[in-house]
Amino acid sequence: MALRLRQPRFAQVNAAGAVRFYSARETALAALTTLLKSLNGVVVVRNPTDPLAQPAVQRLVAVFDGVAGDPETVLSPLSYNYTHAAELVVVARTDVDLDGQFDSLLQAIDAKLAANRSLSGAVDYAITGAPQQTDLNGEGATGIKSARIPITLYYNSLTPLT
Repeated sequence: MALRLRQPRFAQVNAAGAVRFYSARETALAALTTLLKSLNGVVVVRNPTDPLAQPAVQRLVAVFDGVAGDPETVLSPLSYNYTHAAELVVVARTDVDLDGQFDSLLQAIDAKLAANRSLSGAVDYAITGAPQQTDLNGEGATGIKSARIPITLYYNSLTPLT
């Protein structure tokens, strides 16, 4: 896969009008979060301390930054190619057709990513792994189903810090 060099895509303007550009890493994670926020009826949070802290939420996706790992260095021109291992925690909470609701949430996530593998140009490619069922609800709790989904983001940067 041919990787292309790019400058940071996401920018933030403060009240004084100063522009701050995000690093390639932050651009990739922000783009993933933004894409998932476009899912209907789903609350998307980033790096929560407790994914179940919002009890009224029926469909939740938590995006965890994960680890960028050591980049592959290309010397001419100098750039760093990353294979960033992030993670999604997906939670469905309902008393009616829990398995169906959970499955439809996974399908909605898959459809969004399949339609936009580059996260609108923020990464070269984004791909998910198989969901791994988790038990976030503890003993005796019913009506909650959750899974951890690894997601790999392929992108490059002009420096290892940005």
